[in-house]
Amino acid sequence: MNYDVLCVRAARLAELRLPAVFVAPLRRTAAAWGARWTAEQLGGRVPTGVFCKQSSVTDPVWGAATPGDGGPFYVVDGLSPSETVAIAAEEAHHALTLAGDEIAGRSCGRAAAAAWMTDRYDRRRQLERDFLRLTTRLGYESIVFKWRNRSPDDGRAWDRVITRALADCYGNGVVAVGVKVGREELALRLAELDQLDAYVPLRRHAAVELPAAPPLLATWSWDRTPRRRNS
Repeated sequence: MNYDVLCVRAARLAELRLPAVFVAPLRRTAAAWGARWTAEQLGGRVPTGVFCKQSSVTDPVWGAATPGDGGPFYVVDGLSPSETVAIAAEEAHHALTLAGDEIAGRSCGRAAAAAWMTDRYDRRRQLERDFLRLTTRLGYESIVFKWRNRSPDDGRAWDRVITRALADCYGNGVVAVGVKVGREELALRLAELDQLDAYVPLRRHAAVELPAAPPLLATWSWDRTPRRRNS
């Protein structure tokens, strides 16, 4: 797609702002993390991130910022946490620099996403404990037990319990908001834990490690010249 067309679509994101309460907390955390990471690399002030709805009038644009204005920058809702970090870091880079360099911005976003994954991997056990505490507080564990041993009326009763718990925790008492945001939050956290279980972190300095020299061939008493196996 033409770059000018993408810029026009990116400008439309400001018309589709979402209140923060409609965005899953993990996505808000990821956006703030990406913006802070970029600001630390550039030595600038952390720009403010604003979430927007995904729309056909803006696709395939996932973020927008005005170069050099210091923010705010825009990120679409509905991405994974690592994708949110990457887009937030990229747009924060644009907001803090004047050049509007897309290549440098994308590189910054990829580096921030890698740093995010490394940080989450290092804290994965704590994240697992936090998820267990959250599901226990919301009553999911007891609901699973009751659901397996339920009578026809139990399902409806426990559905009302979990709906109210999500509304109180994520919707400030508003059921529609709490159920939408709460279910997204739980799904994001569970998917992240599954991703971290399969994640293999890169070794530090792996790119500059030199391969070990191949072992020497056995030498005989009449042959005093050592040779490499691959020579």
